[in-house]
Amino acid sequence: MADKRILFIHPGMSTFVRQDFDLISEKFRIKYTGTLSKYQPVDSFVESINKLPEEVKKRIHISFIGTFHHVIKEELIKIDKIVEIELSSPLPHSQIVREMINSEVLMLILPNTKYNEGIVTGKIFEYIASRNFILAVGPIYSEVSSILEKTKSGVIYNFEDDFSNKIIELFNLWLNGRPLINDSNIEEFSRKKQTEQLASIFNKSYESK
Repeated sequence: MADKRILFIHPGMSTFVRQDFDLISEKFRIKYTGTLSKYQPVDSFVESINKLPEEVKKRIHISFIGTFHHVIKEELIKIDKIVEIELSSPLPHSQIVREMINSEVLMLILPNTKYNEGIVTGKIFEYIASRNFILAVGPIYSEVSSILEKTKSGVIYNFEDDFSNKIIELFNLWLNGRPLINDSNIEEFSRKKQTEQLASIFNKSYESK
């Protein structure tokens, strides 16, 4: 029987120079960039924000930048009265990079659909390149979970999970001057390394003929 091993080659990430964009803020910034379809639920995010202590809510600024299904937008608007939240239209990529870097936490929300364990969007690699903490919502046994673990870039919670305590933990680190910047080696997921891996597979395939 033929060897049917499956190898994943990811799109990979570009590298950013943080010093070109990094701005200090008096607010703890949580941001999401990109599209949110009706299959990407924000319920657990909204509930987790609702459960935060008042002193934390007062110091948080939430930004969702992109295109959102009207049902998702209505859910997000619900927390407008308790925290500072901004829903913005899509921006040019250069500005999106600036927004990602100028944040403390980046939200990643995966589709709640069948066979979503293998879904990996290009967004995660840009998030990783920003070196900010990634708070993901999706299947906890997934390719995204594996990537976050390998790069030490963040954590993932299931769709029904409450992660308010994690937000409080990160907020307190930020409040006490502890940087949330990931200084781990993330080069494995650079476009250069992924391209080298793909070339190696092609070479081995050619040599085996």
